[in-house]
Amino acid sequence: MFDEDQDAIEEPLDENPIDDAIEPVDSEPEVELEDEPEAEPEVQNRQTIRGLVTTQSGAQRPEAAARRKPRVTLQTLVTVIFAGIMVATLLTLWMPSAFTGEGLEEQYVGAISAVGQVTKQAEEGVQVSLPSEFPENKIGIIIGNKGLDDGEVCSNGLTELEINSTVASYLQQALIGMGYEAELLDETDPRLVGYQANLLIALHCNSCEYINDNATGFKFAIVPSEVKTIDREALTKCLSDEYAKATALKYHYQTTTNEIRNYHAFDQIDPLTAAMIFELGYMNLDQDILTNRPQILAEGIANGIQCFMGAK
Repeated sequence: MFDEDQDAIEEPLDENPIDDAIEPVDSEPEVELEDEPEAEPEVQNRQTIRGLVTTQSGAQRPEAAARRKPRVTLQTLVTVIFAGIMVATLLTLWMPSAFTGEGLEEQYVGAISAVGQVTKQAEEGVQVSLPSEFPENKIGIIIGNKGLDDGEVCSNGLTELEINSTVASYLQQALIGMGYEAELLDETDPRLVGYQANLLIALHCNSCEYINDNATGFKFAIVPSEVKTIDREALTKCLSDEYAKATALKYHYQTTTNEIRNYHAFDQIDPLTAAMIFELGYMNLDQDILTNRPQILAEGIANGIQCFMGAK
């Protein structure tokens, strides 16, 4: 059996199966490598026929790159210019002194100082003395809203004009009793054109609407002028002290606004006439004293004026 098995094994070896397996390899030399470049047009033709125009062959890529090159250059140029503008802007903001000769902080402080100086000059004016013929003993009293309307009107029918008129009458009497020449004027009085007096005071009241529990008290403002004929600080102190003492009302100095400081009735008066507007109180929380004790309000103002005049 061993001899038969040996013979069975030897027979396939005589047929040389390895040589048969290598025979297909012997056919490879028939394909020439030089024909490979021609394969790309064939691929391109097949792509065109199949509609795959978005796929570009290797032969087209250098041309596409050449077409894209100017676009990249233009985009780069725009980017560089934009970056330059941004850098210049940032440098201007960061170092303003290089362009203006002063720092940003100095500019800001200088602007505030300039505004402050103008405001201070408008408030204080230039100190002058009244001419000898000027009526220094004369005081004018404007009845707020008279000649215009009723002013503030409360739900119970009380009007601001009623309060202003009553207090103005009491104030005139009190000042005359002190030896001053006092006269009443309407808010649109033609005598206000070039009006001359040591002091012109307009009486008004504040809103009769409830605002809050702090909406009670008085306030006043001396009208700004290019010239100063009186000591405004002394007048402010005398009026605020005497009126608060007589009425027990609070002085709201911090709520004075430009609206009452630029009172229209003073537009045509003589520039040497010191003028002011006086808010007697709030017609809501202060309604009792405004309507029932107007003579007390008048006495407080008169005493303040007398305090000021006596200190001159």
